[in-house]
Amino acid sequence: MDNLIKDKTLKIVKWKAKSNVTDSEITYAVSNMVQDLNQLKGFVSHTLYKTDYDEWVDINYWDTVEDANNSNGEMLEKTSFTKLIKLIDVSTVNVDILDAQD
Repeated sequence: MDNLIKDKTLKIVKWKAKSNVTDSEITYAVSNMVQDLNQLKGFVSHTLYKTDYDEWVDINYWDTVEDANNSNGEMLEKTSFTKLIKLIDVSTVNVDILDAQD
């Protein structure tokens, strides 16, 4: 595993898009949101995946669990986040924060 992310906290966010939303709309909205994430304390990196059953999986690396948790409130006021939320079926959202264990 890359030593730069080995000891980092993972924040895994899963969701399904609303039925009328295209993949390109999601990827564009997430790309814009990542620009805001880059401004937050402790944000390290991000990767977006899509499963065969149309679930999006957004994996974010953070320096600490506290940074990952704080990002929730900090992103609520960002336009990029509110635009993404409009594309998501919020009943499908699941968030896990995992702390690295040696």
